Amino acid sequence: STEKLCSTTTKTPQDAHQKTLERMKQLDVSEVRPFVRRVEFRLKDEVVDKALLYKKLFEEKDAKVQDLPFKDVIFFNIGDAHAAGQPPISFYRQVLALVAYPPLLENPPAGFPSDVVVRARTLLKASAGLGAYSGAQGLLHVRQTCASFIEKRDGFPSDANSIILTDGSYDALKIGFELLIRNEKDAILIPTPGYPLYNAVIGEMGGKPLPYYLDDEKGFNPQVSDIKNVFENAKKEGFNPRALLVNNPGNPGGSVFTRETLKELLKFAEENSLVVMADEVYQVNAYQSEASPFLSLKRVAKEEKIQVEMISFQSTSKGFTAECGVRGGYIEFDNIDPKTVQQAVKLVSVRLSPNTTGQLVLDMACFPPQKGDPSYELFHKESQSIMNDLSEKANCISETFNSMTNTSCSKVKGSLFAFPQIKFNESALKAAKDAGLEPDTFYARELLEEAGVCVSSGNIFGQKPGTFHIRLTLMPTVAKVKDALERIRKFNESFHSKYA
Repeated sequence: STEKLCSTTTKTPQDAHQKTLERMKQLDVSEVRPFVRRVEFRLKDEVVDKALLYKKLFEEKDAKVQDLPFKDVIFFNIGDAHAAGQPPISFYRQVLALVAYPPLLENPPAGFPSDVVVRARTLLKASAGLGAYSGAQGLLHVRQTCASFIEKRDGFPSDANSIILTDGSYDALKIGFELLIRNEKDAILIPTPGYPLYNAVIGEMGGKPLPYYLDDEKGFNPQVSDIKNVFENAKKEGFNPRALLVNNPGNPGGSVFTRETLKELLKFAEENSLVVMADEVYQVNAYQSEASPFLSLKRVAKEEKIQVEMISFQSTSKGFTAECGVRGGYIEFDNIDPKTVQQAVKLVSVRLSPNTTGQLVLDMACFPPQKGDPSYELFHKESQSIMNDLSEKANCISETFNSMTNTSCSKVKGSLFAFPQIKFNESALKAAKDAGLEPDTFYARELLEEAGVCVSSGNIFGQKPGTFHIRLTLMPTVAKVKDALERIRKFNESFHSKYA
């Protein structure tokens, strides 16, 4: 009995080690900073995961693909243009090649025009090379290029010292939200449906997102009366709205706002002392330049003499540049206390510098080859080809969904996305519920499994209660978009017949 007692009470070295580990465990998930744990950011769901699995089966020529009712998977959800097949702009890549390996400047490769060499030398002179730090605010030369671009676009001055170069849109948004959000009661008005990054970064900073809904029937144009209701209700609940975020052209709705809409938004911000956050990263992607031209919020504010504090964003990931991987962008402060701008510079000083490659691409995007330059003809041909294709794809998507059973799509006037609405009858809603899925995710899953087309569920981006959508991108080639739309048309008829 004594031996038995000893065998049950003796502690081994392993037991002691485990106890020590438990005492030292500081990064148990329950101990992680609460604001980190509450961050939610997803651009894909189980449908995309399954599509990737199918893609792998096709790539490996797995025998299982013989049982699938489709010949391949079309990713109609990807927001990465180059990954979807869009070729890069030659001028950008040629300049980067010379900057990355300066000895090539002494004997440039055949086919490299003289203005490519000139630009590469200029950028090398403005920097210490591709592998060097550039200073926290970014290269002065590039900031001056951005300021000139803004002045030419708007007709009003821009100060290079009020511009910070960033590693893409996340970096820019984070700077803005870090300045605005002081505690959990500080809130930001954000468009819904909208880019999920808004919610994620506001949550990370510890603030409160205040969604204002955009309606299909109004072309996803914001209504000031709706924003006012959200604003007033938030105030009653004890929140302190500090900024109005406007995304124009809009993701995912594809809207381009009119001057009158922008004017109303600016006046509302002025009346309520709200900072305007202008997310204008899709400004090049306006496909009806005469009927629905892009107008910056800064330009409208200046022309209409509306006094607001404004923070504006731009990115190299959009437009026809579409260099998502280089992570370039800028944030411009307008009518903002210079001391606050210095606080922003202090914040970014922690990172030492934005990446140099992104800055150089931003310089070229803001000041591309001009008429008469040796590279202009090819640049114009490539950029116009991309824009013409994007416009054609936008029209095809709108027309297709407006001609099918129980679907509709607001006209895609801008950005790189479409947000068609799907209407479900009771039978389809019940089937989705029985599957444990949101109706739009159920539709997306069925579409993938029957037609091999992968789309994003609308609930990822938020949507007006009682409505359901899918999000499509304009990234695949024209041929793939037309193939995907034909598959969707056949699937949609089958789906609504099945759940009649």
